[in-house]
Amino acid sequence: HALILYVTVSVRATAERDILKELQSKQRQRPQECQPGTRAEILAECEAWSKNPDAPNVLWIKAAPGAGKSTIASTLVTTLGIKKTRLGSSFFFRRQETATTTASALWQGIAYDLARHPTIRKYLADKMRNEEIDLTTPNIDILFQQLVEKPLSKIGNLSQDQLPVVIIDALDECGGLVGTRSTEFRQLLQTLTAWSRLPTSCKLIVTSREEDDIARMFALNPPHTIDLLATQETVSQSKRDIQAFLTEELRKVASKYTIRSVEWPQTTTIEALAIKANGLFIWASTVIEYLRAGNPRELLEEIIKEDRVTGMDSLYTTVLQTAFPNPRPTLMEDIRTILGGLAVAKETLDMKTLTNLLAMDPWTVEHICGALRPVLEFDGGLRFRHQSFVDFF
Repeated sequence: HALILYVTVSVRATAERDILKELQSKQRQRPQECQPGTRAEILAECEAWSKNPDAPNVLWIKAAPGAGKSTIASTLVTTLGIKKTRLGSSFFFRRQETATTTASALWQGIAYDLARHPTIRKYLADKMRNEEIDLTTPNIDILFQQLVEKPLSKIGNLSQDQLPVVIIDALDECGGLVGTRSTEFRQLLQTLTAWSRLPTSCKLIVTSREEDDIARMFALNPPHTIDLLATQETVSQSKRDIQAFLTEELRKVASKYTIRSVEWPQTTTIEALAIKANGLFIWASTVIEYLRAGNPRELLEEIIKEDRVTGMDSLYTTVLQTAFPNPRPTLMEDIRTILGGLAVAKETLDMKTLTNLLAMDPWTVEHICGALRPVLEFDGGLRFRHQSFVDFF
């Protein structure tokens, strides 16, 4: 009898999973995680909040572009054991992938991950089998209620290390290039206010820039807030962690060369770079990619000597001027065309697809994209390393 019961339960669970496959969102690579040993205080604060039943059930991590919000969010997926020891989910908005990173895809993907819990899996499978859930509805509020709010209300008591945590990264990038002015973004904000209706044991982590609409939304039900660059303490922590990041990455750059007679770079140089970064990890990582594209010692000396190379705009200007010194008018037009094409694309494009879409010479496209490697990612298709470069040009 026990064997028959086991087989029956297993068959039913398999059937339920098959029904729920419709909810599964496209798997995408998460952003890089924090370098080991960095962001320790912030990660510890997030973990303490996740275990505190009396804390607000929403945590908002906010900062200027490039301060490392997405890296922290990606690390929390691992440190909090999401989808491993803990019930939960994560979703990373990307402005360049608006075709797949939609509000509807957000709640469907989260529901699919939460359905690892047998009670939620059975509830959702029954509802979908009976066609009581319309996945095509444009009403994001209804989708949230049916896929997330009601299912979460069905689960009983869980141990502290299994309590659900959902991470939504880069909320301000929902809606693509239109961003916070888009209807989809406004609908999602309205839906997020409903999270506070859930029990305090159901935790939500949101990262974003401090956009006015987002700040107003959170003012209605104040979350636990971490501002990465708000206090002297967090600024000091960021400077220390950026220095550790630069030390390790510059060691990797130097390891590609056989010259070992002189320490490079010196500690004072790394300290100067960390000060120039002014709390922005994207500044530091862009510098590393910039050095990899040429003679690292020569390029680093230029950055250190130039007082103006602080902040993202001045760094991006330096990168472009080095990549394209004295460009002809026709080359400038080609660069603008390629950057514009990548910016407005609603999904990641490979080199061949971009070339065909723009009807350009493939040699020109490859030359320009290669020169833009400090600000472009190539793995899995062409995309900007950070949204701040799109804002820049």
